[in-house]
Amino acid sequence: MAEDHPQDKKPADLDLTRTSQHSQPSQPKMIGDYRVIRTIVEGGMGVVYEAEQQQPKRAVALKVIIGGQYVKEALVKMFYREAQTLARLKHPSIAAIYELGRTEDGQHFF
Repeated sequence: MAEDHPQDKKPADLDLTRTSQHSQPSQPKMIGDYRVIRTIVEGGMGVVYEAEQQQPKRAVALKVIIGGQYVKEALVKMFYREAQTLARLKHPSIAAIYELGRTEDGQHFF
């Protein structure tokens, strides 16, 4: 019997809640005004965390660009373009954008 390889699996078979081997060394406790609870998924451009906004208190999904303050400008532009596009869409199945910004230490998020 052949061994399964991740590239042989269909997207529905992959566990998207696991972080990759190249993930950040540790999960941050806070990003801006958001308390990070857990990692939901990590992709090519960013990491999505389950978080809690402090003011007003509410549960949110927080997407953070990988690379922090050292990320290339072209990737930052794509990240902001994604957030701007999502902010214009109004549909019950599409997350609302509450905030788009950058922390004092250079971490881009929405």
